Amino acid sequence: MVKIREAERKDCPIILQFIKELAEYEKEPDAVEATIEILEESIFEKQQAKVVLLEEDGQSVGFALYFFNFSTWRGKAGLYLEDLFVRPQYRGKGYGNLLFEELLNYRFKTTSDLDGHTVGNLILTALSDIAGNMSDGIEALGKVFNIKGKVLPLTEDYVTLIGNMEDGTVIEGEHNIT
Repeated sequence: MVKIREAERKDCPIILQFIKELAEYEKEPDAVEATIEILEESIFEKQQAKVVLLEEDGQSVGFALYFFNFSTWRGKAGLYLEDLFVRPQYRGKGYGNLLFEELLNYRFKTTSDLDGHTVGNLILTALSDIAGNMSDGIEALGKVFNIKGKVLPLTEDYVTLIGNMEDGTVIEGEHNIT
């Protein structure tokens, strides 16, 4: 069974091991300066980065490390993927895609106008703005992510997703419906 979860402080040894394996893969094994203590402080005390672990049958086989940045030109926060790594013997199973999909589905939790939006939707919005419309934005997104096939938008009109819950409550907006 495959599972992706947020890393905890106790995972620092495996995070460091993945960093070392990635450095080895990049032919830079001596470049790693990180230690368990540095990772504990940077990731869990100062919260300067976040890590998700991919597990197969309870064993960690890959990770993604990301952090939030801020564009002075755009005046908005973003998410920066620093590293994504899957151990060689587990490659070819789509695990890298699963980790990447996890990050694309990350919902910002902030007091800014990004609150509740996913990274994937922000990328699609940006590409649509650049391309001039949603259809061309989707096509550009397909090229960026090397998507096979074609995705067609249902509508280019402004749409609000509404959820009618079993208890009778009504929820509006994709970011409110989970």
